[in-house]
Amino acid sequence: QSAPGLNQNLYPALAIGMLGAYTTFSTFTLEALDLLQERRLAAAAAYVGGNVCLGLLAVAAGKMVFLA
Repeated sequence: QSAPGLNQNLYPALAIGMLGAYTTFSTFTLEALDLLQERRLAAAAAYVGGNVCLGLLAVAAGKMVFLA
């Protein structure tokens, strides 16, 4: 059953997207934690920092392309 006022065809896509985002974030967090527990601090910092920086660059590029 979908939320009130939400197109019934859109609801499954949103639900799948949210589940995909959750599992992606969970994997990212688990891998970062594994690096920290292995005391690979430089690798953990590079992994987290690189992912955040690349994510920000991707969002900025998307905004420039689609909102310009």
